[in-house]
Amino acid sequence: MRKISIVSVLLLVVLAFSTLPFVYSETPTIETMTEAPGYLVEFKGSKLPKNAEAIIEGCGGAVTSMLPEIAVVGAMPNGNPADFEAALANNDAIKCFDHDYIVELPDISMTPVTEELQFESNGPLFTDPYYWVYQWHLWHTIEVSPWAAWTITTGSPDISVAVLDTGIDWNHGDIAPNYDFGASASFVPYEDEMDYHGHGTWCGGLIAAAVNDDPNDWKVIGIGPNLNLVNLKVMDSSGGGYFSWTFQAVYHAVAHGVDVISMSFGGYLPRGVDRSFLSICNKVFNYAQRNGIVCVASAGNAGIHMDDFHAYYVHIPSQCEGVIDVIATDIHDGRAPYSNYGSSLHGISAPGGYWEFNEPSWYEPVIPPAFWAPHYGFTFSTTTTVSGYKYMWAYGTSMACPHVAGVAGLILSVNPNLRPSQVRHLLFTGAVDHGDPGFDEIYNFGLLNAYNSLQLALKTLRAPTAGP
Repeated sequence: MRKISIVSVLLLVVLAFSTLPFVYSETPTIETMTEAPGYLVEFKGSKLPKNAEAIIEGCGGAVTSMLPEIAVVGAMPNGNPADFEAALANNDAIKCFDHDYIVELPDISMTPVTEELQFESNGPLFTDPYYWVYQWHLWHTIEVSPWAAWTITTGSPDISVAVLDTGIDWNHGDIAPNYDFGASASFVPYEDEMDYHGHGTWCGGLIAAAVNDDPNDWKVIGIGPNLNLVNLKVMDSSGGGYFSWTFQAVYHAVAHGVDVISMSFGGYLPRGVDRSFLSICNKVFNYAQRNGIVCVASAGNAGIHMDDFHAYYVHIPSQCEGVIDVIATDIHDGRAPYSNYGSSLHGISAPGGYWEFNEPSWYEPVIPPAFWAPHYGFTFSTTTTVSGYKYMWAYGTSMACPHVAGVAGLILSVNPNLRPSQVRHLLFTGAVDHGDPGFDEIYNFGLLNAYNSLQLALKTLRAPTAGP
């Protein structure tokens, strides 16, 4: 599989990327996604015709996947791709088509937990004992005051949050209690649902690591420790895959009643070309939103002002219709230097973490660590036990995205009847206003605040006042 610069998924520590501003002339450049050998084909009409496979075969190809409710198929040419494209273009049943694209994690360096972790016995009573020391991104930012959001809800097992990623380790002690085997699936044809990489398990643990009574698996807690966790594997053990796998996973999520999907990956697509990929992307995510799914995606780790690139490139899937874009912040609630930003994102910010060489003045757990290490500025969650480890620190917009997905799950736990647009509104209006007043290019609608958003969600349960 060819390497591409899909910079929105960053696991952790020493990753070589520049935090300096991009320098460009009139037309900026950035490495875009690589075309895959396969194609995505959209038919006319709202649903696939019964003879869709025969039509593709008549054009010189074979169907590889089908999304009947949105009239889209994946296809592979049997011969010359140019002949296949010409036949598709001349078929009256077909609205548009484009190449599939490759999504691949960048080369990364993973640093799992090898040090002895500091045990905290005096933290919130119903949380895990290491949470209060290391998960600053929850108790400082997400909850605002210690376990305030959890006084409203710790999540409902009736609300499902799906992680579209490298898989999830269902054997992990912190994840097993909330793992949904029935709804989980792998869309990587040559691998099962297990995470052989680590990134997906990290995201899944951040969303829904459970409170359990096993001291060997009692290190972290998820944003919604009682949420139902669904594993939809769309990238393989090397961290690569095809966007068509993601589209299949979204379609599967609709069929299985998933409430929220979290996507910590993405890449750049040039605008102004006669292509239909973005149109098909928008159709997939609008379909998910119409069917009650809150879609969340990371903004990307190029550290660029997307307004300068907006006329030339679009980041997929975070800038697709129906998707909430997530910008990453550091331990001081400032924009993390690697995170994309800009007014064109129309999203929200959340903790992604970064190096911090000095202990913040507010960092006062009951029993602080014996010493401050720079990686304590990262975010902290689970990793796959296949690697021989269970936990790791990480930074990136990949880490910010599941924070928002988890809080969306909490909001729906309070009121499961809310529509995705309403959940989005509660996330945005509950966010803390940082930077310039109101919407701004650094934080967009503000810094995620679970407690504020859950208080607003409670108000939606009240009967409306009679009036004209």
